[in-house]
Amino acid sequence: MKKITLATLVLLYGNRVWAADVIEPPMASIPAGSFTVQTENDESYDVTVPAFQMAKYELTVAEYSRFISDTGYESANNCSHRIDSGWFSGPSDGSWDNNIYRFSEFHPVVCINYDNAVAYTQWLSRKTGKDYRLLSEAQWQYVVESGGLQEYIKAEGKKREQICDVANLADLHAQNMSEKLYGASYTAAYNVENCSDKEVTLAMVGMYKADKYGVHDLVGNANEIMADCYVSDTDKLKSEGVTKTGKECKAFFSKGGAWHWGIQNVLERSQKSRDFLGAIEGFRIVRDTAGQQLESQEGSTWFVNTLKKEQVKARRVHAQVANYPKQVTGVKLTEFKEKVELSWQLSNDEIQPTYQVIRQDLLNNHKEVIVGSGINGRVTDLNPLPHKARYSVVAYYGDRPSLHSETIDTSAYITHAIPGKIEGEAFSQGTDIEVMNSVQEVKEDRVFASLGLAKAQYKIDVSTAGQYALQPRVYHTGSSKRVEVKLNGRVITSFSTSSEQGWQVVQDVHINLPKGEHTLSLQGLEARLSVNWMDIRRL
Repeated sequence: MKKITLATLVLLYGNRVWAADVIEPPMASIPAGSFTVQTENDESYDVTVPAFQMAKYELTVAEYSRFISDTGYESANNCSHRIDSGWFSGPSDGSWDNNIYRFSEFHPVVCINYDNAVAYTQWLSRKTGKDYRLLSEAQWQYVVESGGLQEYIKAEGKKREQICDVANLADLHAQNMSEKLYGASYTAAYNVENCSDKEVTLAMVGMYKADKYGVHDLVGNANEIMADCYVSDTDKLKSEGVTKTGKECKAFFSKGGAWHWGIQNVLERSQKSRDFLGAIEGFRIVRDTAGQQLESQEGSTWFVNTLKKEQVKARRVHAQVANYPKQVTGVKLTEFKEKVELSWQLSNDEIQPTYQVIRQDLLNNHKEVIVGSGINGRVTDLNPLPHKARYSVVAYYGDRPSLHSETIDTSAYITHAIPGKIEGEAFSQGTDIEVMNSVQEVKEDRVFASLGLAKAQYKIDVSTAGQYALQPRVYHTGSSKRVEVKLNGRVITSFSTSSEQGWQVVQDVHINLPKGEHTLSLQGLEARLSVNWMDIRRL
């Protein structure tokens, strides 16, 4: 009987994955070194990482397919992968080989949980005789620090505006196309990058520039599951750079952000339960070399050569994605008795964009276009709102929008009678506060102010001096969040959230209010905190 070789199989089956052989992953050589970790408490400590090898790419569908075919392993199949108006709120019917992100065999494998990823590394280690495992948080951080990515991801980085050259993140193209393809919006809660990486969701591995070690997609694309056990957000890395383990560990870290998030999420420490199966989570492997600095590993010839061919095809598709205009700058607002004038700096691009001016009613979060095709950098709103409004300007190339400009508010405000109820969005000053809608709340509680670390000021008129009970309805993420309460700029008390993630009415906050007009402020001291309303009643 004639022997069928792997080359013959490739000719017969094209790009289909054949499970007969293990795919040896291309590996980068990472030298030993150290880096400094800066904590939220302004403390610092050093971490030393021994030499190791890191996979150049996130693990692909092709590689995981061979593991499944060889072992019959039953991977989890309850992944929420479909995108709709609520993003991943559809049925949990996805698996590694049945999800909307399986665009090719050379895309990262997603809809994978921690145990699935570990099972793969154990299988690959047995097959190759090499010690493969998930990367540790220390290894991820070290390669980001030393590989040249910091200049792209830090706010003051020299290449910050070129982040789309090295990472697939929430960007202009994703913002524009997600609504059209899936009915999903990148709301104000997302920090969308001011560039285009040419992808809407998950990208084929290796489509963006590598770091100095030859590693691709360490930032963005798939969110990478780490080997480290999660205990709390304040866990320190091991000083010797080894994996943090724990008895009966129920949750693990993930790092690197994803195509669904902006750069602010990249350095965040996300935690995933052991059995969490997410549509944006994948993994990357490393090889433990016992501290020896080995040469880079080329990887299986079929995999490397076929990936190169598929990347050429994908880059042709990228080349067809048209450019997007730059974000509008220099927006100014001038208020008159019966009109509001806005101006902005015109683009220096060879092709001059058209512009839209958007007005947001902060009391009901209604937005409307004041001008649909302004080109001279100046607009007059002849019917301004009697209360506070927020304006922004968007540039367009055809139907392709820029990011919104920085917003600018009118000076109008409401004076709230006390005792009484104050809506969170009815502030007199709050330029850094986003006013948003919650689709899960009843109509009267739907609009809220996303406070975070910002300050919201409210003009109040107290009818009678005395002791009052302040009862704010706030949203928090589960951990305790602190808020300072100020009167005319002076701190008079504070309160903290408690209980599980969600909305809660904080009780037992007592304040002393003198009679007359004053400024009452809420100063957020923690991120991810929102205010729906606050009820102020006489004790």
